[in-house]
Amino acid sequence: MMRGVQSASSSARILGLSGAAILVVGLGIKVLGTERIWRFLSPSAPAPEPLNPSTPVDAEKRKLWEEEQKEKRRERMRMRESPEMMLKALLTRQKELLPEALQLLKKHGKKRESVDHWAWWVFPTSVCGKSELSFANDYLALEEIKSCVTVGTAARLFDPENRESTAVWRQLLELVCDLIEARFAENASRITDILPEHDHGRIYYFIEFWTVKYRDAPEWLVSVANRLKEFQWGDENWGASWPVVKEVSQAVKAWIPPLNRGISEEGESVEQEADERSIKALKQRQEQYLAKALENLNKYGVKRDVPEDHWSWWAFPTSASGKSELIYAGDRMAVVDEVKSKVTVNTAPKLFAEDHSATAKIWQELLEKICDLVEKRYNQNGLRTTDVLPEIDHGRVHYFCEFWSDKYMASPEWLISVTKRLKKFSWVDEKPEWNTTWPGAPPDTNIV
Repeated sequence: MMRGVQSASSSARILGLSGAAILVVGLGIKVLGTERIWRFLSPSAPAPEPLNPSTPVDAEKRKLWEEEQKEKRRERMRMRESPEMMLKALLTRQKELLPEALQLLKKHGKKRESVDHWAWWVFPTSVCGKSELSFANDYLALEEIKSCVTVGTAARLFDPENRESTAVWRQLLELVCDLIEARFAENASRITDILPEHDHGRIYYFIEFWTVKYRDAPEWLVSVANRLKEFQWGDENWGASWPVVKEVSQAVKAWIPPLNRGISEEGESVEQEADERSIKALKQRQEQYLAKALENLNKYGVKRDVPEDHWSWWAFPTSASGKSELIYAGDRMAVVDEVKSKVTVNTAPKLFAEDHSATAKIWQELLEKICDLVEKRYNQNGLRTTDVLPEIDHGRVHYFCEFWSDKYMASPEWLISVTKRLKKFSWVDEKPEWNTTWPGAPPDTNIV
């Protein structure tokens, strides 16, 4: 018994000493550097040569590495825009998500506006959905691959191996038609009780694709499209009246509302109203997330690839919304209303208003901290801005600088200073068709 206790005690001491040794080596690497620790542990072995960007050999290595990264980025973009991959995403989401959508539609008798999000996969068209990736949870969504169908890939939806998911899709579409027709018979103005208005544009393009563009749709799908053609579907984005494809009764004509939504009742354009919602979302998300972003940046010195460090849309706002912003924004405007944030020349002053001054101060500290870290890391490693900001953010940084220095001409001095500091470095846009590069660091930048 005593021998067992002694043995266990010896093992614990050995493990404790091993852990202490690992800790000492780790601290040594942090304090002294890899080269000195290498020489200490193995005096006879040659130390690894440190990377020095000022030498021609290492500069060439760096150039090759950058070219490899650009090619990988282009390959990712090609994959995201590949018709085959987008069809695969559609088939995957129809198989995984439509059975539940069918059950919910049977249960509630309508597509609930703030809860049920499946229109992209029930009414597939040749156009991807704006916010689809916020509600798709498959591995293709993680690669930011949206779903759509083309004339060349449409036939694959009806392959024998997709028979089960196609049957569910058919049941769901036919149930939608049944519910709309029944509701219209009861109240000739309430098809929005079945499908929310923001889905109506997609339905129009769904009809157009499967009856005009793709000529080999199965009979059941042609029947569904013809039943939907009985009604007027208005586009929520452009404010135009969609054409009535089939002659309808006087009752239907009396029901069709005037769709002059290019101008609202208050006299403002829909576009202006959308911009107001976007700037409101931006202010809310800056208030909600930038303080934590600054805290993490001060703590870690880098923008990490973890959920709580996805904040570039709000730290570098531009006139373009982010593709995957709604995945990481948890406010009501994101979850319920699907409002993405952006800024325009007309709405930019709201970010510096008195009611936003405390958040604007945090925003300023965050941007200046990023500049400090990028400049410091550049002086250490030459071209390693990716050590501070991941490469996927570089395109946004580019357009951030462009907007606040070239488009909006009333930026405060601190923001102008930030853009000038960021412009010293090379920010390559992730989209290969643009392939835009800022000029490199100026000659007076000190590279150690």
